[in-house]
Amino acid sequence: LDSVINMIRYFLQKFMTRQLNVEHFRRHLLHCSLLLFIIVYSFCGGLVFYKLEGDAAKSLQNEKIIKTNLCIEQILRKTKNYSDEVLEQIECCWRVNTDETAEWNYVTSTLYGFGIVTTLGYNRIAPITTAGRMLAIFYGLCGIPVTMIAIAITGRKLNTVVVNWKQKLANFKSRNIDGKKSLKSIEDQKEEEEPEEISSGFATFLIFITFAAYVIFGALLLPLLNGEVDFLNGLYYNFLCLTAIDFGHLIPRRWAILCK
Repeated sequence: LDSVINMIRYFLQKFMTRQLNVEHFRRHLLHCSLLLFIIVYSFCGGLVFYKLEGDAAKSLQNEKIIKTNLCIEQILRKTKNYSDEVLEQIECCWRVNTDETAEWNYVTSTLYGFGIVTTLGYNRIAPITTAGRMLAIFYGLCGIPVTMIAIAITGRKLNTVVVNWKQKLANFKSRNIDGKKSLKSIEDQKEEEEPEEISSGFATFLIFITFAAYVIFGALLLPLLNGEVDFLNGLYYNFLCLTAIDFGHLIPRRWAILCK
């Protein structure tokens, strides 16, 4: 009878160990999947942003060339005799920014998308079309939560590694006689200590409603402060400010309203 009981215990132990390994594999797979999703999401977002903003940036560059030609034409009309001073003024008209990091291409578009999902921002470029700005909002709403989850999981795993190594070092120093005692995994201890969340769905819904109300309120307020921004662009700028992505190039112009 004892041999049967020992055999049953052996198989149960093997089964539990296998289940634990499968659970750990699933957690690592989820973490790697989230990181892979963020990378692919950034590249796909960069491609879409480039398609939306590339043509608009080229049109803006053409407008700058036209303005430059008008500038030269005005200088030549005012001057009959060409001199070094006139040539210097003409050269000033043609001085353009050649910084490639401030132009829309696939690399900078990907960096811009990565800056949104990580809330780090990429201040060298910004969308100028309404479609691009609306895409930035929805792109951030979908990508930022996933990135925050991946960062939280990464931080938890790093903390687990540090605590485990610290515990192993303490056990190595102590050299107890009964050192064969198995230590529980730090993740299992946390699962036992963590209380169950109450109404987490309601809390998430409440946070989302508060976030949406704040963004909409700012979108209504910004046109009053600036005077040159409509509701959709106000929604875009307020979203950037709230998510700490970037303050953008928007500044208040109607100081009288601020004083009131």
